[in-house]
Amino acid sequence: MAETGDAGRLPTSLDVLASDVHSRLEFHRYAFMDCVGIKNALHCVIEERENLQQRQNAIDQLVAEKDSLTKKNEELAAELESLKEQLQARESSDQQQGSGFQQSHSGM
Repeated sequence: MAETGDAGRLPTSLDVLASDVHSRLEFHRYAFMDCVGIKNALHCVIEERENLQQRQNAIDQLVAEKDSLTKKNEELAAELESLKEQLQARESSDQQQGSGFQQSHSGM
């Protein structure tokens, strides 16, 4: 008696081959999808690295400008201190000359 339908028949070599081809196609499809995912992740990492590099460059520039301003501030503070000392010396000199002027006028 011959059976009808696929339930009772044994897989033929074409069925095995088709199954093998299907399995390999699925494997390569998933491998391709993994590669695309890795490529996208790598692209995101590269973009983030570029952003971080730009930020680091900006920070380096700000630090250099801060150092320059700090140095300029120190120079200006030293100059201000020198000017204060010169002013005090002149005031002291003016007071001595003024007291000498007053003594010469009071002696008349």
